[in-house]
Amino acid sequence: MADIIKQKIEEKQDVILEFAKSLIRIPTQNPPGENYDKLVDRIKKELKSEGLEISIYSKNNKPNLVVRWNIGSTKTLHINGHYDVVPATSNWTYNPFEPVIEDGKLFGRGANDMKSDLATIVYSIKILRELKLKPACNIELSFTCDEESGGIDGTGYLVNQKLIKPDYALVMDGNDRIANAHKGVLALEITVIGKSCHAAWPQRGINAFIGGCKLSEKLNELNQKLSKIKSKCNTRETIEKSPTLVLGGVVKGGSKFNTLPGEFSFTIDRRIIPEENIKDAKKQIEEIIDKFKKTNPEYGIKIKTLLEAEPAFTDENSKISKILFNSIKNIKGHKPEFSLLPGFLDMRFFINDAKIPCVSYSVSGNNAHGDDEFVYISTIFENIRILCSVILDKELGL
Repeated sequence: MADIIKQKIEEKQDVILEFAKSLIRIPTQNPPGENYDKLVDRIKKELKSEGLEISIYSKNNKPNLVVRWNIGSTKTLHINGHYDVVPATSNWTYNPFEPVIEDGKLFGRGANDMKSDLATIVYSIKILRELKLKPACNIELSFTCDEESGGIDGTGYLVNQKLIKPDYALVMDGNDRIANAHKGVLALEITVIGKSCHAAWPQRGINAFIGGCKLSEKLNELNQKLSKIKSKCNTRETIEKSPTLVLGGVVKGGSKFNTLPGEFSFTIDRRIIPEENIKDAKKQIEEIIDKFKKTNPEYGIKIKTLLEAEPAFTDENSKISKILFNSIKNIKGHKPEFSLLPGFLDMRFFINDAKIPCVSYSVSGNNAHGDDEFVYISTIFENIRILCSVILDKELGL
């Protein structure tokens, strides 16, 4: 059976690759969140002849495509991928939305994160249907919006409205290790409030920029404490085992060179390991700010929450973990590693909200979110084989 699937993929390589390229050509940049309907229509067109149940669930006019292959099983495997991409960066060698093939690589915005993975999902189903191979349980696919901005209107909406109710899930995103865990994030905007005045008479005001620098210095000291905390999860690099805090991703303040700034703001990105939680991480930051306010009463402070995403963890011994592990081992010829991702994925909605085991795996490439993003083309075809193997694994239906 594995040989038949491999042969069929080889026969369809050009078609699969052209489909992946067609997805890259649709610039679903987020922000602002554009061309979502066009992308969903393209995937629908590719699957419409398969006789599957196709539904669209929209929130805030943003579509989420759900495809169901129901065989009457008591179990359902859900396979998820997001279709939005981060905006194109500024120093590409190529047009980021006109895919280019060179040296076995497919270049384009979203080639690695994650339109090639969408192609693997679609063609694993199409090839199994063409070969008349029946999955081991019901299969449910979702192609969702807004993962790059938190996924609340995408996978989060589908899960929390119970529009999907799987028993286990695969998120085809992340990296070419099995991600059975990912860090969470607490993103905050801190605004320091002073008093503006003419720069010729600075004694009449309170410089919010100076206050912001003092506060950011105190907050940055937290990194020393965080570096001593280690997750028990396996990571690609040792440094990834620790929680982190990054200041100043966005800074704002002032209106003119000769005006004392009355407000100054900066962002905080606090990454949270699975052994932590958002509530405690926020309390830790608030305690530093409260102490600053007591020693610097001339400043006011406002805290705005930009994003909260809890960390997630699935046991390596869960059924879906073992099935994916064995499929990769059998096809690639070596044992894959489990890993904690330092970023966060939509898999947290399945693990934390739906309360089901979920792992992630993806094609192999580089420069996701950066210039000249690419995927190794061979891994697209390889991952279709892996996904077909997972879908056919009899353990899924037990």
